[in-house]
Amino acid sequence: LEVPRPAAESMSRRWVVVALLFAGMLVSYVDRGNLSIAAGAMMRDFRLTPVVMGMLLSAFFWTYGAFQLPAGALVDRIGSRRVYAAAFLLWSLASASIALTRGSTDVLILRLLLGLAESVGPVASLAFIRQNFAGPEQGLPTSIYIAAQNMGPALGPFLGTILIESLGWRFMFAATGLGALVWLPLWLFFAPKDAPRVAAPARAEAPPAPPIAWRELVAGRGFWAMSLAIFMSSYFWYFLLTWVPTYLTAARGFSNLDMGRVLSAALFIMAVLNV
Repeated sequence: LEVPRPAAESMSRRWVVVALLFAGMLVSYVDRGNLSIAAGAMMRDFRLTPVVMGMLLSAFFWTYGAFQLPAGALVDRIGSRRVYAAAFLLWSLASASIALTRGSTDVLILRLLLGLAESVGPVASLAFIRQNFAGPEQGLPTSIYIAAQNMGPALGPFLGTILIESLGWRFMFAATGLGALVWLPLWLFFAPKDAPRVAAPARAEAPPAPPIAWRELVAGRGFWAMSLAIFMSSYFWYFLLTWVPTYLTAARGFSNLDMGRVLSAALFIMAVLNV
């Protein structure tokens, strides 16, 4: 069967947006992981103890976790296109501004701001996939989005260590934060303004499913099982992402470049296997 041209263009456009969701999440993980890569150098320059650096590494997650629900409500009310664009601009500038910091207080404020802005990324990405792909079609675009969560931490150590070795940690923050802004005009051009649904005709004619009440959600065992599993796996995952770079260089004697290669290899493999 021949697909009408407007429908074909719409289907092609949504995959372009999926590619942008992948790129946006990749940038997000590079930006949130930059502090881990630069931790050793910043501890020396600012004379920070491991306790203070641990607080700075954790600060991102305080606001990132706290603003997940408000971010979801904002995306539902305003739409993913504008909210994601504003959040991406804010977190890119916050990450780049770490290049100008003079101590731990400056870094703390900017990491809190980074976490707040990046909380929009996962919500906006999954909202677009849900709205533009029918249920049986959602596996591949979702896996592409999730692959960026591995590709970002894989690319970050590889790129970050090269920049730190050649030009220093301040340049790394400025280059990755400002350089990522090329994503923004592409997102504003390709992302749909009204987030239309692309689904089968029978699905489109069906009445929308009623919203699930919070009390029903909280009463479900599956909700608590998934939440507990994510809590435990996230602790392990982010512990590795935040402290392993410093451990390899400070305790095991790795050079920055060797550390980047070791971390990147396994994460690149994970990204491919996700898809």
